[in-house]
Amino acid sequence: MATGKKKKGGRTLILLALVLILGLVAVFVLFRDRILPGNNAPGEDVIAENGDTFEVTPVTTTADIYVLQQPLARGQVIEEGHLLKVAYPRERLIEGLFITNPADAIGKRAMFELEAGMPLTFAMISESAEGSYASFQIPKGYVAVTIPLGDDTGIASVAYTVRPGDHVNVISSLLFVDLDQEWQTILPNVVAPVYAPALSFAPVDPANPDAAVPAYNVPITAQVSPASGLPYLGRTELWMGIDPTGTANTTAYYIPSEEQRPRLVSQTLIQDAIVLWVGEYPLSDEKAQLNIDQEAAEFTQAGTEEAEPVVEEEAKPMVITLVVSPQDAVTLNYMILSKANLSLALRSAGDDQRINTESVTLQFIMQQYNIPLPSPLAYGTQPGVFDLSTYEELPTYVAP
Repeated sequence: MATGKKKKGGRTLILLALVLILGLVAVFVLFRDRILPGNNAPGEDVIAENGDTFEVTPVTTTADIYVLQQPLARGQVIEEGHLLKVAYPRERLIEGLFITNPADAIGKRAMFELEAGMPLTFAMISESAEGSYASFQIPKGYVAVTIPLGDDTGIASVAYTVRPGDHVNVISSLLFVDLDQEWQTILPNVVAPVYAPALSFAPVDPANPDAAVPAYNVPITAQVSPASGLPYLGRTELWMGIDPTGTANTTAYYIPSEEQRPRLVSQTLIQDAIVLWVGEYPLSDEKAQLNIDQEAAEFTQAGTEEAEPVVEEEAKPMVITLVVSPQDAVTLNYMILSKANLSLALRSAGDDQRINTESVTLQFIMQQYNIPLPSPLAYGTQPGVFDLSTYEELPTYVAP
């Protein structure tokens, strides 16, 4: 009897275990979307068996976009090696914003400087690869204009230290002269002899006492101008002294000893202009030209290993191209046509401050720097100084 009871109790435990297992399976099937992370709703919290809570990562589809593998300069042509394909969530993708086809970017130019890792958009590239590289260096609203450097001494270009990308001030110097307002010619005007015939009865010709003798108003002979070949216009003044005839305090006719001397003035014309190029801009693409020069140098070196290198003297630039506002471009054009002297002043890197300057004349220099007008003395230095020829030829300095 005891044995039968034990068998009956064991069967009961087995049945209870089976029911419990089936119940757990049913619970798992009903609530598996909440238990397994992959089957839960996006962003929904899931409680693990150990009690930890974690958020379910949503499963989304992606699209391929292209980013830059290296920085690009403004105007640089985009090549296939510059692009890197990356996956981007499709739900965040704005249609027509990012470059999804590399063919849309290859061969185009960067509209401005681009950093590595930036997703490439259509607004960052030009619509075509045509056009000059220089045009992409000009900010919107500005223009480029070329001005002469004036001489080969380097004074106008800060001793040839100016490079593309530098910021400079443009200083203009002009010569002013007095003009006849009606004729717009340089004063003084010249004397044009006018003979005015008149009748006069004195003196009388003794042989013909009834005949009238004509008289003429003849101007005083004046010094002839070397430029025009005509006499200068002089003026009469009281001569406080003894003239060659021995007469004291007589009236004299004064004539200018030379043509009118122009008056010099200098002033800052343009501030913070950007240097686009120094010298003549190359006609071919810079990168292609660089490759050609490099290949030629390698070929020459391989063919003449023992030959001494030929050092060619670099030509000094005679022009410079600046990026300025459209109004400043017109002003520079007027100055060039007016034969004004233009020189540059190099600005410090990152300095965009604008300072009002005063026009400089001889009077300004004497007043500003307290330079007195030298008085005529009864003594002087020997030898006499008659010109400042030191500035005609600049000294040559040898770099250490």
